[in-house]
Amino acid sequence: MNDRNLFDTQERRWIELAQKNDLDAFNHLVLSYQDVAFNFASWMLNDDTLAEDIVQAAFLTAYCQIRNFRGGSFRAWLLKIIRNSCIDEIRRRIRHPWIPLEPMNADAEALVNADWLVDRGPSPEELVIKHEDWRKVERSIQQLTIPFREVLILIDIEAYNYQEAATVLNVPLGTIKSRLARARACLRALLVEDSFFISPLLPTSARHS
Repeated sequence: MNDRNLFDTQERRWIELAQKNDLDAFNHLVLSYQDVAFNFASWMLNDDTLAEDIVQAAFLTAYCQIRNFRGGSFRAWLLKIIRNSCIDEIRRRIRHPWIPLEPMNADAEALVNADWLVDRGPSPEELVIKHEDWRKVERSIQQLTIPFREVLILIDIEAYNYQEAATVLNVPLGTIKSRLARARACLRALLVEDSFFISPLLPTSARHS
């Protein structure tokens, strides 16, 4: 039995136990998928702190609803929960845009200490040299509409296959292929508009038939 089959067997066992309220078994599932879940939420929201909150809440929802899991890809089932939470948050942002001008403490009071303004990371020049090309790609992805952004993230960034993406997004396989083609075309156009182009456009690990 290869490693993938061994993991699939173990995962099914964890799911069966978690459906019987075994918290330790569910924690194994959390450890297996927390990075995947966070990466997806972070790409969707462009906010790591908010992504952490979304993922934490999603795992709690998954634990409460795991008895409703009827087989198939647990990863896809989990990401569907996270995707729905991300969509809700994006819609909330649109309805109630709000940007804090000052950091707040637990009592909703403005912090006097301005230490939060100090950036102890690499200098702007170093970041530009090291990351500017990929930052342009990230900015362009964030400009895509949600249906295009999420399918591009799942397939071209997270290397999911078409069927898993269809399960997460709850759309037919043909829709996934159509959206992906249009998403790539839109992203390519945005990159050209930004006077930047890379080939291949994104990692090629996700080319599926």
